[in-house]
Amino acid sequence: MKISLFNAASLLLCAVTFCPSVAMADIYRCDKQAGVITLSNVEKGKSCKKMVLPPPEKRAKPSLADGQKPAPAGTAAETKQAKSKSTYDSAVSERKRIIQEEIDLEQERLNKTNEKITALTATKKKSSAQDKELNTLQQKQSLYQSNISLLQKELSK
Repeated sequence: MKISLFNAASLLLCAVTFCPSVAMADIYRCDKQAGVITLSNVEKGKSCKKMVLPPPEKRAKPSLADGQKPAPAGTAAETKQAKSKSTYDSAVSERKRIIQEEIDLEQERLNKTNEKITALTATKKKSSAQDKELNTLQQKQSLYQSNISLLQKELSK
């Protein structure tokens, strides 16, 4: 059986049209102002850094709580309500994962800042530039501690 060019093109068009695909996009985190974080799919300057996220299939899946069993199949309304709850639970789980990721990033920044402060504090005779840098680092330290506290409060909701 010979396949004509038209048939092959039609088959390819159908395959592309009806087969599900995965959309991938880069996400950038921009810290332009103190305390303001912007997420974008476009890099908007030097303050933007590309976020490294795990692929969808490797992200944490919401699991059933201890002792919970999957709901039995019921009416359409019950099924819709169960899907809504499942979607909500999934969104809550993803939100918590993102907040925890932010806490980890802020903690890493705080640790690096603390190391720099310790090194500068150990210097006996500091230049005015070192004093200025120490002051800046202490302000960053306070900001990171505040961010971690707020994120932990948000995570406990």
